[in-house]
Amino acid sequence: MGMHQTHTYLEATILNLFTTLNIHLSKPLRTTLVELIVCLLENNKAHLSKLGEYLCDNQINIMTPIQRIRRFLSNPKISPSLTVRPLIYLMRPLLEKLPEIILIVDRTDWEKRQQHINILSVAVSYKGRALPLYWMVFGKKGNSSLEQWKQVLFPVIIVLQQMSWLSDKNIHIHVVADREFASPKLAEWLKNLYDVSVTLRIKASMYLMGEDTPEIKVASLIRKMAKGSRHILYNQVLTRDSSFKMNVLLTWNKDYDEPLVVATTLANPIHADATYEQRFNIEHMHKD
Repeated sequence: MGMHQTHTYLEATILNLFTTLNIHLSKPLRTTLVELIVCLLENNKAHLSKLGEYLCDNQINIMTPIQRIRRFLSNPKISPSLTVRPLIYLMRPLLEKLPEIILIVDRTDWEKRQQHINILSVAVSYKGRALPLYWMVFGKKGNSSLEQWKQVLFPVIIVLQQMSWLSDKNIHIHVVADREFASPKLAEWLKNLYDVSVTLRIKASMYLMGEDTPEIKVASLIRKMAKGSRHILYNQVLTRDSSFKMNVLLTWNKDYDEPLVVATTLANPIHADATYEQRFNIEHMHKD
């Protein structure tokens, strides 16, 4: 298929998809969207100058398409709220073959031109990579909050649970996240309201308390571990201001420098570390 045919096919596909989903996008926005998709499919780098070169007509200044791309990206109509449903529809051939949907929550930040870029995102794990579904951008540095985690997870979970091709196959959703998100309140919100499983890496500074065991700091448990060991603690309350119970897996892989401690809502946490390790797929996404 030639470039012109690819462009025409993509434009028709996107228009048909948006019509099906009752999403209205002007022709200029739709045209730019198609051009950028074709550009990226041609293995061009997702960089303004490279995209500008691709879209540049020899008779115009390269800054013209760059400014057009900037206007497109800053247009409020082009937002994760608009694209999350079409994205999941387009990913159907991939998602419906998975044994479960692993959603990764992560935050990345960097400084560019004395301006801080802070991005909180939700991505789906797929074959060693993470495919972004929803994100929020903050103009300041610092950790994110429970309310912000809910804001990025809610739209994704709602759309996924509306897909009959997932529910009919009984494909469950599982959220994994690192220590920044180690909140039993997040796990309780996901499990009780949406029946979504959760596996979170927890901090050494956190406290655990079982039904018949006294409160103990995670750091104290870690100090007693040896490489190659695995321990499971059931029905643990995390932190002193929560009553939500989770199972905890402590494991120290011989290839790692430190133990891994994860809390999970899974009834059998024996493989919770393997589930959590899919979180690292999002690191590849940031590098890509």
